Amino acid sequence: QIVMTRAFDAPRRLVWEALSTPELIKRWLFGPPGWEMTVCDDDARVGGTFHWAWSGPGGAVPGAGRPARDGYAFEGPKVYPLP
Repeated sequence: QIVMTRAFDAPRRLVWEALSTPELIKRWLFGPPGWEMTVCDDDARVGGTFHWAWSGPGGAVPGAGRPARDGYAFEGPKVYPLP
């Protein structure tokens, strides 16, 4: 199990917006040079799901998971099979 924690000097609402709004996710969640985020579907409601995918010179990497209990935390599983 991997647990990641990070503190931001910003209101919780704005941090969550950056983590759950597809247009904003594409601005900060990118791969190595030459890679592009090709899928960014995000339903950050409790019980919603997200699907992300990247494409680049080495192939494609899909990802999927489910936002969590209170709408302000991600809970697994998150799946990122490597090419």
